[in-house]
Amino acid sequence: MADKYQTVDWNYGQNPGFNRYREIDVAAGRLGVNLMVSDDVITRAVVYSDFGSEKIAAKLEKALTGTRLTADDLREALGKRWLKKVLDDSDRSAFMTALLIPKQ
Repeated sequence: MADKYQTVDWNYGQNPGFNRYREIDVAAGRLGVNLMVSDDVITRAVVYSDFGSEKIAAKLEKALTGTRLTADDLREALGKRWLKKVLDDSDRSAFMTALLIPKQ
């Protein structure tokens, strides 16, 4: 029972319309994202953070939507100049790694 119900994907990713949830701590605070993933492509993303503006969250949602869950595609999506102002290289790398974790 614990293996199924005490996972991040069950507790957060079972939201209507989403099948994955990822959350990491970065230098600026906490960053979370609800994802709808189909055939290894992010079809919908909603970003939550306790830092930055709604404008940054909306831009990150747009950058992630339509992105394949591969290291190269995520690196390109997360390599935007505006995002580098909010997340440093190690934060972006940690976020990318979290997104690449298979559904638990």
